[in-house]
Amino acid sequence: MEQSYCADRKYDCLLQYSGGKDSTYVLHRLHALGIRVLAWTFDNGYISSQALNNIAHVTNELGIECVTVKFDKMKEVFKASLNTDQTVCTGCFQAITALSTVFAIKNEIPVVMTGLSRGQIIDTKLMPMLNENLSSSDIDERLLSYRKFYHEKQSDINVTLGAKILQDQLDRIKFVDYFRYDDVNEDDIFQYICDNVPFWKTPNNTGSCSTNCLVNDVGICVHRYYHGRHPYESPLSWDVRLGRLSKEEVFKKTNSPINLNSAKVMMEEIDYFPKIENCYILKNRNDLVAFYISKGNINIEDIRRFLESKLISYAIPVRFYRINSFPLNQNHKIDMNALIHLDDYALSEDAMELKSSNNTEQKIIDIWKEILRHHPKTIDDDFYQLGGDSADTLSLLVALEQEFNIESQASTFVRDNPTIRSLANEIENIQRYCHGNEGVIQLKRRKK
Repeated sequence: MEQSYCADRKYDCLLQYSGGKDSTYVLHRLHALGIRVLAWTFDNGYISSQALNNIAHVTNELGIECVTVKFDKMKEVFKASLNTDQTVCTGCFQAITALSTVFAIKNEIPVVMTGLSRGQIIDTKLMPMLNENLSSSDIDERLLSYRKFYHEKQSDINVTLGAKILQDQLDRIKFVDYFRYDDVNEDDIFQYICDNVPFWKTPNNTGSCSTNCLVNDVGICVHRYYHGRHPYESPLSWDVRLGRLSKEEVFKKTNSPINLNSAKVMMEEIDYFPKIENCYILKNRNDLVAFYISKGNINIEDIRRFLESKLISYAIPVRFYRINSFPLNQNHKIDMNALIHLDDYALSEDAMELKSSNNTEQKIIDIWKEILRHHPKTIDDDFYQLGGDSADTLSLLVALEQEFNIESQASTFVRDNPTIRSLANEIENIQRYCHGNEGVIQLKRRKK
């Protein structure tokens, strides 16, 4: 963990400061009340550069000490969070809570304050208590007991964080959610920022429905697949009920477009691939492979069509295998090496079975294997159904040009001929059509 701070000063509270408009509003209000506040920022590796600029400018303008903390195992936290809660936010909030609490205890700061919205407070903290007749003090007592349990819980995230917080230490810290006490709506917050913080700018490159973080898009994609809805719908619905947001604003937030290419890159960086009911997907070499359990064979195209309706394109496996049961290791978890061995064996079997009827087909098979990084099973396998994308299409066209001394004039040539058989037939037809011509054969679509 990296951090930079001046520990010589005493503070009344620590504010979890993200650089977004809500937490910037909270920081300004605390400063105006004369509270000696430390701005504590967690950089999870995917924070907008503009949010970081806001943090620097705002704290410098107010003369407030700022601490920026990083955690070198954050990608492991994200992966654990996606596996258990199908969102990155749970892991990030847990990291922020644990690390800021440890910092406050170490530096004898008595209050840790959050900028959670009222909707988030209700959805994540108060919902379990709504059916009980509790007083304000009872609620505070219950929230503290929840927080103690939160830190004690033996989860993959807590193990990764390694943030050991003792019960008696937690008793010395008061946790405050600012917007529990300030009934202000989003329009008023924005107007306050415009009037009092003119140099603050809306963070860019933040992904969908986020004020400062890009990796949130991964959590949205995964949560939508598993639960069929946006992960922020529930807390935002409370903000609508409380008059903090309008239905139109919530609809805009939860339906804003997601950059799927960016989400794909981040998934690969986190090394996360979704688990599907009775199906396990792993990354073997450079492609996705799925193993599934069923009473009988299932049409692979039916599986693929189902996944296409649920997953973004890059998360769809290129090979599917039906097995009787998942191999387990000594810890009774999925044995990844055993699955990879099954895939390797199946690929070698496929390679032995595939027979080419002529030299053209064999050359295309060799090119195909090099580009897709695995063996096609038959000459009628579809290039795109086995994982080929636009970049692979370009690679295939270039390889065909070099191998068969042709010049591609039709960008849709592979799309029109997605199998080894159809590619070979089309190339041989063009070669016969152009037989006797000198130089390079022009690969064009001939008029029927």
